[in-house]
Amino acid sequence: MEIPARIRKSIRIAAVLVTAIMASGCSLLGGGPPQGLLDWKGMNSEHQAAVDTFPYALPDGVSFPTDAPGESYFGGSSLFEPSIGEAKTYEFAACSYDAITVAREGTNFDAAMQALDRAEEIRGAALGRRIR
Repeated sequence: MEIPARIRKSIRIAAVLVTAIMASGCSLLGGGPPQGLLDWKGMNSEHQAAVDTFPYALPDGVSFPTDAPGESYFGGSSLFEPSIGEAKTYEFAACSYDAITVAREGTNFDAAMQALDRAEEIRGAALGRRIR
């Protein structure tokens, strides 16, 4: 069975468009990220700086990841807004306290509320720093 000419033409157009999009993406990223955006290395540098100066203690037994989520997780060519590395650091800390809240809400309500207060304090600090 032969593919109708109209469908063959549509497939060719789609193939050309996909090739053009892929080529433009590769050339765009080849010289580094566009102005105002960060590649994974830049985002990871923000994460590292935020970890080094983080103003709150993490819960017992919790530590920050050595690196921000890896390039392979984001496909290797993702771009990030400035401050996202720092924002992810604050969110990691807040989520670690959220986990305590959930774990203790049925057994130690006061401890759960203290953890929730700390999570909200960390999120508020991030907003105060104008982190996204």
